[in-house]
Amino acid sequence: MNFKKNTLRIGMGGMLAVCSLMPFSSCEKISLEDEEIGSEPSTGNALLTISTRGVDDTEEAIKYGRIYIFNSAGTCVQMLSTTEDNNTATTRLDAGTYTLYAVGVEDLERFNLPTQAEATSTSVITLLSGKVMDDLLMKTVNVTLEDGETLNQPISLEHKVLSIDQVEIKDVPDDVTQVEVSVNSFYSSVRLDGTFPDTPTESYTVTLTKQTDGTTWKAIPQQLLFPTKGAPTITVSVTSPRGVQGFSYTTSDALPANHHFTLSATYKATQGTLLDMVLTASDWGENRIVSFDLDDDNKVIPVAQSYFNGYYVVSVDATAHSAVLLAKSSLAYAAPSSTTDAEAWQTATVAPMAALAKPFGVSTNWRLPTHDEIEVVSKDTQIVTFTSGGISAIYFCTISNDFGWGYTQKSGDTYTFNTGTAEFGSQIKLRPVIDINY
Repeated sequence: MNFKKNTLRIGMGGMLAVCSLMPFSSCEKISLEDEEIGSEPSTGNALLTISTRGVDDTEEAIKYGRIYIFNSAGTCVQMLSTTEDNNTATTRLDAGTYTLYAVGVEDLERFNLPTQAEATSTSVITLLSGKVMDDLLMKTVNVTLEDGETLNQPISLEHKVLSIDQVEIKDVPDDVTQVEVSVNSFYSSVRLDGTFPDTPTESYTVTLTKQTDGTTWKAIPQQLLFPTKGAPTITVSVTSPRGVQGFSYTTSDALPANHHFTLSATYKATQGTLLDMVLTASDWGENRIVSFDLDDDNKVIPVAQSYFNGYYVVSVDATAHSAVLLAKSSLAYAAPSSTTDAEAWQTATVAPMAALAKPFGVSTNWRLPTHDEIEVVSKDTQIVTFTSGGISAIYFCTISNDFGWGYTQKSGDTYTFNTGTAEFGSQIKLRPVIDINY
């Protein structure tokens, strides 16, 4: 994926012959098919011409451009649009100070760009649901126009995304069956002024494919993403008959926009306990390299009543190197009509648990939590919210060899765990657990 610097040129001068002129002031979202590109309002004593073509022939024109023009009071007074084929827009403005927010995209159908009526400097631009991230370029420029002045103001747009081009791990033991790499804390949106909201952030996970040499695992995702919020953590999960090994490392710096990244790692130890990883950035900006080892000091080990790879850890057996993980959310099930048929209720839980995706690299099946496990879950405010009467959610569980349910009642600092095996109802939640080795 080859990204090039793109430029908006803004100038004032004799461009009246280039395009027809009319204002953009509709409060509804505007489709480019319905717009006249390069429109000029009938008022104003200064003429502003905007070109979205690059500075020279080596740079690509912007396929679709939007320019939001704000006056000194912070009101969006005009929104102009350009295309790759019709790359100029001309407008008249009164003398004064303006802020220009320029946005360039490859595909208008991927982002929720604001209308003129909606636009503020902090309007949030997000990827539309179900769409894959595409290139997004932005720039903010302040200009002051005086009566009779001719002002040429070029705007060089900057990429607001990065690209994960390739992920590769070499010298992997030949009995490994799966390799997965995750990077966390990518921003999920950007404001019109080019800044990034603090929340929410997203993780990116890629599963590698074993290469023909038998020891190299690789993916070439060329995945575009917003930059990371602070220094991200890179997690590598390696599955073999010995279980799942997890390694993590937090980089010293954030992964910025305007770079292509390659993550390359090599096992250094015969047992796969040491990784030497190199993270490089190229193309747009200067190359950047982050080198680090993944060894016993930074293995990812589950800790009870905390989170491991996004799953709540119910319990840990350090001697057996095993743990019990809770499903990330409760599952829907078809409630039987009888409130006393325990066998029917238990049967209703089977299919939803069988259909639930397992954590990466885990071969065991989801199961109902035990009496002791659901007691842990129903007391932890990381999982449950107690009602005003101090009652937690009710969960299905096994009680000795019986199918039943359990919940916790809280009174002050006192917690009382309650169970039952007779009466059932649709308010009981199905939240299974799964056993893993690490």
